[in-house]
Amino acid sequence: MTFSNMRFEIEDIRRIFAELESKFQVDGWLVGRLAVWPLIRVDLYLKMLAAGLVNERHGSLGAVAPPSPRPGLRQWAGILFRALKPVRFTLDADLRRADVLMLSDGISFASIAGGHYEKFCDPVAALYEQEGASVLLLNPAADFAGSSSTPTLAIRGRLEAARFWSFLGSRLLRPSTHLQGYEEFSRQVRSEFGLVCIRQADLCRSVQIVEAYARVFGSLIDVLAPKAAFQVSFYCNEGFAFNLACRDHGLRVFDLQHGVAGEMNAAYGFWNRLPSCGYALLPSDFWCWTHEDARAVTTWASKTTYHRAHQGGNLLLLSFQAARMPLDEVQMRTLARLNVGKVEGQITALITLQPNYLSDEDWRDRLHELIRQAGARVRWWLRLHPMMMQSLNQVQAYLPPDLDVEVKSSSMLPLYALLSQADLHLTHSSSSVIESTQFGVMSIILSKLGAGYFRDVIERGGAVEFSGGDWLALLEDCARRWRPPQDEISVAEAAL
Repeated sequence: MTFSNMRFEIEDIRRIFAELESKFQVDGWLVGRLAVWPLIRVDLYLKMLAAGLVNERHGSLGAVAPPSPRPGLRQWAGILFRALKPVRFTLDADLRRADVLMLSDGISFASIAGGHYEKFCDPVAALYEQEGASVLLLNPAADFAGSSSTPTLAIRGRLEAARFWSFLGSRLLRPSTHLQGYEEFSRQVRSEFGLVCIRQADLCRSVQIVEAYARVFGSLIDVLAPKAAFQVSFYCNEGFAFNLACRDHGLRVFDLQHGVAGEMNAAYGFWNRLPSCGYALLPSDFWCWTHEDARAVTTWASKTTYHRAHQGGNLLLLSFQAARMPLDEVQMRTLARLNVGKVEGQITALITLQPNYLSDEDWRDRLHELIRQAGARVRWWLRLHPMMMQSLNQVQAYLPPDLDVEVKSSSMLPLYALLSQADLHLTHSSSSVIESTQFGVMSIILSKLGAGYFRDVIERGGAVEFSGGDWLALLEDCARRWRPPQDEISVAEAAL
């Protein structure tokens, strides 16, 4: 049994982008006023991942634009109603000032210490609030969730209204383009790599959406006059727009690392061709967990006058280790229940799932077979990726009835609470590999893609790649091979 069926490995992706960026003047491609290589590059990167993460029977991740499915009649009615409201925000009195403005990705919320917690923004917000600064968190998700500790503003409606007006405008005006060599670029990508680049019409549409979203964020910045800005997962239309609005207003914006970054992610690493002033669609600053991640960004950012990297540490992890985020009583009982019935010598294995579990039947069947082969020797906890939480019932339905696997409770509990109790961690390519090392828990990586992402962790002895062999012996060996947690020094204050 092997999991080595990826079409593109990390080394392939790095090589492909190096070749393309050396041959084509991508830094000079313009739509309207914007240098659009970040949009094209991220779109192509996602399609490279989709080529291996998504079974062809189920389609691919698609292009950067449009960012969401076409609304139905009821949704369009709601969008039209919101579109008729004034573009400028009217805020409550206590929200009319914000020293710090933050944009969540909408899915990085967790139930911690009896409250709703934005895992990456809230720890930074707490540092500012300790110094007496005011913070406002923006949530772009359709299903609104606010933070229990940071004032939160839902902005999905405003973004949809802006998209509506940009759609009408696109029927009347199309932005100017300077895309010399793009058609040749697209032909080469299709002939050599089997990928379809974003069409020029879709690229123009995406730029119009980004510009429209940027006007929404800009109106907020005008009202709030923040001195600093942060966001999570910049590489989407909302994130690009937030970066653009901040740059237009002379406001530096940090991207907060939330997972794999540095040299292992094309959104963060190996940018080979940039304007000296940088890209307005990219963050000005990158908050990195480790020195290695910061160094990977600095390698290309130092060639510009705009982009910079900072080692700020993983504040969520540090908060958990310092017991500043205790579990509430319900979570404590849930965690205790997960350990009920564990016999001496039995292995507790945590599997962090990726969205490809839902779409790739071959991967799903192989994973089920590995669970089945381990028998009663292993207790299995499956944890859903944040993007999969609404698919809990579907995941449970996919699990064969003969497999004794916990899904619901292990997906609701904080990751760090599970890692503190687990003997072993397994994944296709989740960034939980990085956090597992902080708990002395070995990871077994079940894909070539994941092995490429975490080559440095494998080299340090914190993870192994499984591509065949004695499965049960590997489980036993890795569960015994507990490693002292790696020290992590927080330099958050310096980053701020």
